[in-house]
Amino acid sequence: MKYYKLYLIQSGEGCDYTIACGHKMYDLDATTLGGAIQEAETLIAEEFSLDENRLEEAAILEVTNIVELNLKNLYMNLDTANKKKEDTLLESIERKKYEELKKKFE
Repeated sequence: MKYYKLYLIQSGEGCDYTIACGHKMYDLDATTLGGAIQEAETLIAEEFSLDENRLEEAAILEVTNIVELNLKNLYMNLDTANKKKEDTLLESIERKKYEELKKKFE
């Protein structure tokens, strides 16, 4: 099954310098490309026709597969890897300090 999404980029610089400010993604209910175009044009006419919120770009994305990432596991793995790096660095610092003290008191 195909899914259609509408990707919009507002005109101008956006609201500030944050990531994706001024970018919006909408799920479309249409089941055909023609229907998606009609739905997108209606949405743009209703929501983005005033001068202050006109768009710079609009694109319809045809999605044939959606794969959701397991963010819980991803972040858990990243946290584990970061903890391991911190532990390794701390051990290295402590070992260096130990070697210096060992030399000093031998």
